[in-house]
Amino acid sequence: MPEEHVFLDRFTQQLVDPNKDLLTILLPILPSKSELGYVLNQMRTFSRFADMGSILEYLIITPHRYRRELETFFREQLPEQVPGIAAGKFRIVTDGDCIPEANPDFQWYRDPAEYWWNGWLTQQLVKLACAPLVRTPFYMVMDADIFAARPFSARDLFEQTPCTDGSAVCDSKQEHQLRAKNDCHRLYGDERDQNLEWWENTALNLQLDVKLDWDCMPGVTPQIMATHVSLQLGRWLESRFQTCCWHGLLLDIGDRHNWRRGDEGKLWSAPWTEYSVYFLFAYHSGLHSAFHVDVRNADEQILQDTAVWTEQDWASWKPCEATFGLGRGHMSLVQSRMELDPAAIWQRIQNCWPDSSSEHQGEDQAELHAQPLITNTAASGLLTVVLPIEPDQQTLELLRIQLRTFVQHLNLSTIAEFLIVTPAEHKAELEAFFKEETLRELPTLRQDLYRVVDDGSCIPEANPNFEWYRDPASYWWNGWLTQQLLKLACAPLVTTPFYMLLDADVFAARPFAASDVFEVQPCDAGSAVCSKEGKQQLRAKNDCHQPYDGKNRQNVEWWTNTAESLQLEAPDVAAWNCTMGVTPQIFSTHIALQLGNYLMQRFQTCCWHGYLLDVADRHNWRRGDAGLSWSTAWTEYSLYFLFAFHSGLTPFSLATQHCTTNGIERYHTCSRASKQQQWFKLAGE
Repeated sequence: MPEEHVFLDRFTQQLVDPNKDLLTILLPILPSKSELGYVLNQMRTFSRFADMGSILEYLIITPHRYRRELETFFREQLPEQVPGIAAGKFRIVTDGDCIPEANPDFQWYRDPAEYWWNGWLTQQLVKLACAPLVRTPFYMVMDADIFAARPFSARDLFEQTPCTDGSAVCDSKQEHQLRAKNDCHRLYGDERDQNLEWWENTALNLQLDVKLDWDCMPGVTPQIMATHVSLQLGRWLESRFQTCCWHGLLLDIGDRHNWRRGDEGKLWSAPWTEYSVYFLFAYHSGLHSAFHVDVRNADEQILQDTAVWTEQDWASWKPCEATFGLGRGHMSLVQSRMELDPAAIWQRIQNCWPDSSSEHQGEDQAELHAQPLITNTAASGLLTVVLPIEPDQQTLELLRIQLRTFVQHLNLSTIAEFLIVTPAEHKAELEAFFKEETLRELPTLRQDLYRVVDDGSCIPEANPNFEWYRDPASYWWNGWLTQQLLKLACAPLVTTPFYMLLDADVFAARPFAASDVFEVQPCDAGSAVCSKEGKQQLRAKNDCHQPYDGKNRQNVEWWTNTAESLQLEAPDVAAWNCTMGVTPQIFSTHIALQLGNYLMQRFQTCCWHGYLLDVADRHNWRRGDAGLSWSTAWTEYSLYFLFAFHSGLTPFSLATQHCTTNGIERYHTCSRASKQQQWFKLAGE
């Protein structure tokens, strides 16, 4: 792989039930009477033709000012008009939840009226930027004017071949690899190839050297994207262009591109599209073949084969023959830019359907699978272990001891992987340690169990090549807080719903499996993480330590300092029997990701990692000026759990019933009144 790609981490194989947790539909909407009419047509056809139980959810993206209107539409109006569609199938988020610059309250809010792109690129950008909110390995991007044309389930949109160790996504039995089938539209080599200009502009603006000698290109909605690829795209843009805000980078590229064309007397043109950015990156990075079937020379339409693009097409359109009678392509569309009355479109469509009791055939199944789950996970897909290491002789010796105890006591088949985080200068050393010494001494360890990444992959400011690199030697914290920050900042690299934080001096003390550190309860509509059968809810058990027993009294200050630093109401730690403050602990990946989003929104910054480091620096400069000794401004655990207690930002509305506080009950058991130290001990204990 080329040198510039070394920061890209390999994927961890995801196991899914392809009948219900493989695919999300992402639908950006700018509501108007006609737009909602198109949505209604779409849902009527999906109720008839699509196996809605095989689609985890619809993720609806809209500007903040329209959120309540759409919540009412999908909660109340749509179920009345289309009984086969369950209201719980839809989750409404704002474009500002995905793109900070689209939030009017954000410090660097960009008013579309002031830019060339005038909102058009924003709608494309959300199709990439909303990937962190997607709970499935793949998502299909839709527009409101698309409708279903023939029966299909999510599984029908994927190629199934034998699952191997190198497969990215497989069914839960590890029998079949699942790769998305994407439409590819023919190139003609003449003026009809307007789409080709989009790709050429994208390659130019993103400085990608990709030879566009294809017979066709995937360039029209609907298309299927891999969540992992979209997340890696954002990281690549930030690294490639030395920025904390890849969303703003793409918007600025769009603005500069067309100002240059204007200065040259040329017409406006697309500087990039969501698909050209995504697929050029996917091919360039080498990730495409893991998640997608290569269709560059296929000229095949699986998703959408026929469409009504012009008024001339509309005048001659005979949908019963041209759309519903061809037997190719699962979806079709009538271009909304023609501003046709959605009722007139529906009148033509419904005349093609014979009266049949099958109109609501998906109703029971849709209700069954409408639970807002993040994951239906297999035992091996539940937990990752995250281990920050700065190796020296003593640390490596402790690590050897830790590994021996894990081989003896831990059911390693229930751990997805160990994610080892280290400074860049030690990465090669640790890779050699795990690949050579450890495997030679402990041959029972899976060779793919350990993944070593550098801290700059999680914290841009820790990368010496980053424009705003922060040398720990010049700060109060001198690297200590960086190690704690890694435990939050590496969440985007975790591929499981939960991850457990360890240090090298933590040893396994007795036999256990990943499932032993979770409470199991019946899965219901409010559950966040359930077993792959959908029957058992899984919530992490976290250790809770007494705050007032002398040895741990200092922990109380960590929580009060954190509340002050984050401008949160100070917790009444004295009312708690214990606090979560010592490694090991278990984090929800979803909550850790939402914490970063909260910090960017709350403190109007694109670099939440750097913000936390600055908070710590200012905190101790103030203490030094006041003649006070150094103290901790925050810890990884006080940050995570205080946010979880206070936050209402997550899609699951963390403001619901948490042990007398508004918090994390969906992901964690209430551990402030108990202590569950069973499985580990520290060196010297």
